[in-house]
Amino acid sequence: MTTITIGKLEAAQRQLRTAITLWFDDGDAVSVHTLAFAAYEIFHAVSEHRDPYRRDLLFDTLLIKDEFRRDWNKLVRREANFFKHGDRDAEAVIDFDPDLSEWFILYAIVARQLLIIRRATASTTCRPSSSRSTSTRKLLWVIGGTS
Repeated sequence: MTTITIGKLEAAQRQLRTAITLWFDDGDAVSVHTLAFAAYEIFHAVSEHRDPYRRDLLFDTLLIKDEFRRDWNKLVRREANFFKHGDRDAEAVIDFDPDLSEWFILYAIVARQLLIIRRATASTTCRPSSSRSTSTRKLLWVIGGTS
């Protein structure tokens, strides 16, 4: 068996790319959500590790008062935790709105871009990738970016 060496950011980018591809191909909504959320979670964690004082992402947004943050994060993570943890309430069911996945795709893209911008600001160099997938170009067009 061949192994690959992969970092957290590359793993998150792969998860996000797959979520976007599945979303455009009308793939499984649970898989789209799980992958988009996992990608966002990594981007958030790396961002927090690099700058513990920044407060501009979903889990630690300044729009939510600190006293409500625990409840906010529980609500935001509800569906993703349900999908990935089989040891909690093994027979439970959930009402899931697949539109949430679109938001996590968007949040993951924003978090990724903030990491890139901060890294570029710190190192003063930034080269955008020239090898974007068709799905990524479509998504960038949809959200008003460039391809």
